Amino acid sequence: MSNDHRDNDDGMEESDPFLFGLFEHLFDDDYPLSEDVIKFRKDFTVKQLGDYLAEYKHYDLYAGEDAIHKWIMDKYSWLPHQIKELSWSELDFILRDNEINEAVQFGHDKYKSE
Repeated sequence: MSNDHRDNDDGMEESDPFLFGLFEHLFDDDYPLSEDVIKFRKDFTVKQLGDYLAEYKHYDLYAGEDAIHKWIMDKYSWLPHQIKELSWSELDFILRDNEINEAVQFGHDKYKSE
């Protein structure tokens, strides 16, 4: 495995504003990141997204990754063990939903105005 952890074709383009905006900072062409840094940044991004989603959907008992799992359970009627078995690329695909984009915009607008 090389030290360069960038995907050749990650499927994200600037036309995918949610994922492109949140993940564009994951990779720097001049400085390959370690697996630990990539994992930390992905985990942080998922937590931030989940927090926005929890507030947007009024999930008072959920935050971070739990809010994302709750949203997937509600939307697709999946069981928790099915959601926890998702790979990062599968989760990435599921999170390309318009409702997720709306939650992110809601979060950005709220925190930008405070």
